[in-house]
Amino acid sequence: MSEKLAGLAASLEQTIKGLVGEGTQINEDQIRKIVREELTRYRLEGTLDANQAAVYLKVHRNTIYELSNKGELPYVKVGAQKRYRIAALEAYLEMNEVNKIAVG
Repeated sequence: MSEKLAGLAASLEQTIKGLVGEGTQINEDQIRKIVREELTRYRLEGTLDANQAAVYLKVHRNTIYELSNKGELPYVKVGAQKRYRIAALEAYLEMNEVNKIAVG
């Protein structure tokens, strides 16, 4: 099992044991909700919100929104929030790198 999945499993186990240890009655729907929340956190590792992405690229937050609205910067939609993968930010930098070395 990968290290990330092992961490996810441990987090789920700890959350459920904590609830049961408190004497909380927990049903199947509640377990499903906990699993969904933990999976969302797991999937969003390596992502940044618009403010964090702006700091990462050293631009204004509005620039992040403009780039994503124009389709130049991909994002993941989580509810009403846009999340930006670090890999996508790096790819954006690579694609927009200007070669400043003069050719012959």
